[in-house]
Amino acid sequence: WSLRSLYEARAWMDVEGRGALKRLGERCERARARSRALGLGCENPGDPTRLYVRTDAIGLSGFDALAQLRALGVDMEMADARGVGASCTFYDRPEDFAALTSAFARLRPGRGKAPAFPEPAYGVRALRPRAAALGKTRLVPLKEAAGEIAARAVGAYPPGCATAAPGERLTEACVEFLLASRAAGATLFGAEGGLVEVVDANEGANGDV
Repeated sequence: WSLRSLYEARAWMDVEGRGALKRLGERCERARARSRALGLGCENPGDPTRLYVRTDAIGLSGFDALAQLRALGVDMEMADARGVGASCTFYDRPEDFAALTSAFARLRPGRGKAPAFPEPAYGVRALRPRAAALGKTRLVPLKEAAGEIAARAVGAYPPGCATAAPGERLTEACVEFLLASRAAGATLFGAEGGLVEVVDANEGANGDV
């Protein structure tokens, strides 16, 4: 059945895809125009089927806007410090776009500017990944992890890439970025419960890099 569904989807795209993609692009562009009319930043990111709406234009971080939108019955694909994003499909109807922009119109603006957000920072290689992942480890609080060598990938979503991979040393900037991301509402991975798994201090004593 899975292969048949793929063949049927391809066949549908051969016949209907061009027109469906055109209609979807037009709906997305109307949603962008409506968002801009509401005072929100919304430019075409290069993919006509994606919407990225800058809510920091009205003093809201994307995380705060996402919480408001969910309370209004609208869920988005993702949020970051500056806005919210959605991937649109052929099956999103005009009324779905209308509901989305109506929810944008009901967002309660923040007071002043949206909070500043640090730029992503990345770890510095200190050990081979295999040595870090398979060696002796311990858990340390994230706020005390600067200078430690990560035993597993740790980062924030968004952006979703590792701030430090196994074998990389967590810098002060890495820890600051992760703490700020968590405070803003991002989801951390590799730091569940506020703890980071790091290489035991004696494990890298032989300088195996």
